[in-house]
Amino acid sequence: MQGLPFSIERVTPKSLLAEHQPHAFSLYLKELGLWNEKWPFASLEAEGLLTPVTVKKSREKPGGFEILDGFKRVSWAASRDLPFISCACLDMDIPLEKSWRVVLSAQKAALDSPALKAAFLGFLKKAGVPRETTVERFMPLLGLGPSINLLEKYLKIAMLPDAVLAFCHRKGFSAKRCLNLSHHRRGLLNRFFSYSSSLTLTASLAEELLDNINDILRRDAISPEDFFSLPEISDLLEEGTDTRARTDRFRRAVRRLRFPVLTGIERQMEGAGKKFFSGKKFSVTWDKSLENRVLNITASVKSPEEFVRLVRDMEDETSLEGIKALLSYL
Repeated sequence: MQGLPFSIERVTPKSLLAEHQPHAFSLYLKELGLWNEKWPFASLEAEGLLTPVTVKKSREKPGGFEILDGFKRVSWAASRDLPFISCACLDMDIPLEKSWRVVLSAQKAALDSPALKAAFLGFLKKAGVPRETTVERFMPLLGLGPSINLLEKYLKIAMLPDAVLAFCHRKGFSAKRCLNLSHHRRGLLNRFFSYSSSLTLTASLAEELLDNINDILRRDAISPEDFFSLPEISDLLEEGTDTRARTDRFRRAVRRLRFPVLTGIERQMEGAGKKFFSGKKFSVTWDKSLENRVLNITASVKSPEEFVRLVRDMEDETSLEGIKALLSYL
């Protein structure tokens, strides 16, 4: 707070929490489940409150305060029924830009992903910080280029549902991947990510599933609620298997609904593979998208004798018939 006028006052913690808090980005992180519950609470239990909470005197409510930094400390003090805490009180006439710079200074270490940077920029917009100020003063502090176009992209990311932003942060999604998610309808995102704890999702898999589901919704003119109510989807998501197995089955179910013809061909090819190559000393695979008319044959040998047996196995009538059958599907 160097260069900012302030006074030290004693304030009741519960009165601070009762106030309207327009700078409560820290509480937003708590809603996302991103508060570190161990620190600083363990330190507070051991040492108590050593640093004053930073607040700004409220213009709207005389005698009131807006917390800029210290929500955890205030929350801890209120839970311990402390009568007063020390506050460094900034004057109500401090410019909006400077008060948000205090907030950013306190939260900057936590803003280590494009998703949270976008969320902070969204808070600045809601607070009424001019876009020019955001571009020129705040974006460089967030490690972003000072660009209006870039700001628009991040503000679009900021409009993602909270659960999606939290997921993007935890998975370390790039800004581009976050932006891709913003193109999907909000209802689909809300329903899809409500199952994120039941599925093992990577960035690429989440994009694949959302794209395929979105195509199904448009083709069949149904809503996200209709899709997730389909028996083959709802029953699968509620089954008691482990998350990896459930994810694999969910992916195959979505693909089957999106590409019914292709999945039908895949089933026939898998049946042919089992019929002709079961027990063989080599394996035969193919491009699951069926875009390339190529079969991949793999095997392992440990001796020249094994190699001779492998060649004979590959040349017998059953193997040749199986190769012809699989190629006929491609």
